[in-house]
Amino acid sequence: MKLRKKRKTTFDLNMNFGKYAEKWFEDKTIRLRPSTIVNYREQFKYNIIPYLGKFKIKEINEAVLQEYVNRLVRERNLSAATIRTAYGIVAEILKKVSKQSTFNYNVVNDVSRPVDNKIVRSWDEEDIRAFLNARNVLLNLTRHYIGLEIQIQTGIRMGEVLGLRWRDVNFEAKTITIRQTLAKINEKGSYGLVPEVKALTSYRTISIPEMLCESLKNHKAMIEKEKRIVGNDYKNYDLIVCSKTGNWVHPNNYRRAFNVTRDALNLPKLRCHDLRHTHATFLIGILKFNPRIVRKDWGTHELQQH
Repeated sequence: MKLRKKRKTTFDLNMNFGKYAEKWFEDKTIRLRPSTIVNYREQFKYNIIPYLGKFKIKEINEAVLQEYVNRLVRERNLSAATIRTAYGIVAEILKKVSKQSTFNYNVVNDVSRPVDNKIVRSWDEEDIRAFLNARNVLLNLTRHYIGLEIQIQTGIRMGEVLGLRWRDVNFEAKTITIRQTLAKINEKGSYGLVPEVKALTSYRTISIPEMLCESLKNHKAMIEKEKRIVGNDYKNYDLIVCSKTGNWVHPNNYRRAFNVTRDALNLPKLRCHDLRHTHATFLIGILKFNPRIVRKDWGTHELQQH
């Protein structure tokens, strides 16, 4: 007990928060994915260090933290979710400080933060049926439509769809497994394929319906034909959603493909991201899942294999 007390009193509370945060982040990056590191850096650069960096740790109290949050609302006009993310990082840093010193972590919990009242948008059953019938009504359907089908019918994220490979599909078991994603890999905003940094047993395996299996088989036949035509110049990333030469698809191009398809079908305005929310309607309205089961599993936005 005496050793612990001595260790806490040796911590320098006169240290600037920015300096400590920099060292904390350096240690944390060892176990973060490249895309997460980029997100953290952006939070530090724009939403944390300019406001708290020059404060000595001993100066940080409830009033300082509340003014910090208030300024993010007033000056940056950020969404409630972004502010909560930034504040969560600050709280994590201060929690470590409290373990190493006499800093009172309780002040972190007393700060008021904005509540996200954003309306969740999704299509209804009729809209989904119209979208899934696009192959029969649109002449120049985007080659990326298969990815949009996957999103609606599985609820997985856009980056996960863009990183999905044929080896991740088990047609016999009717499942897909998320093993990599397309994500930002540096501060310049460049994208690349990033493996899921998880143990083999923790990869998410998701059931897919028969109708999606058939769409995937037809799409695979098209991809195999393109491989033969392109020959040695084909980039064999094994991707499901890809260019004609096998390369990965930039998220902006994928979103554009969705917007064009949505508008061609005269469907309600919806972001590509909202297809995750539409997935719940697909499960209940199209596949006739029990709403109670869907609500129970909605924490992960998809029905997983257990």
